[in-house]
Amino acid sequence: MSDIISTIIKLPGMESHKPASEEVIKSVEEKLNLKFADDYREYLINFGAVRSEIIAISGITNDPEYGVLELTNKIRLFNTQIPTNFYVIEDVGVDGLVIWQDETGTIYQSLPTKAPMQLYNNLTDYLEYVIKG
Repeated sequence: MSDIISTIIKLPGMESHKPASEEVIKSVEEKLNLKFADDYREYLINFGAVRSEIIAISGITNDPEYGVLELTNKIRLFNTQIPTNFYVIEDVGVDGLVIWQDETGTIYQSLPTKAPMQLYNNLTDYLEYVIKG
């Protein structure tokens, strides 16, 4: 089992949506004009999207509150300093804090009108931080 899958399974109260197909993933990438990182792609293929007691991870879902396509397009409108190859991992919902990932897998955070700041090298490291609280 990969690191990202075993980490997501550890999320307390984890509920997943329908896994995303490769065709749907490619379609969302095309609409966003970017490529998802390997770990995020693996997450999408296995879970589609995930909510837990401590985090809602964006994904491919019919719920626009945490659909990666909808969130990324919406939040990009409010911060022009976000590079076009970033997509939303989590809209934290506090003070406009947003967690992003780029195609290399690097995780960033941003606040409204501020440039993003690098946090972690990959999604697994970020989720391990969230789990530890």
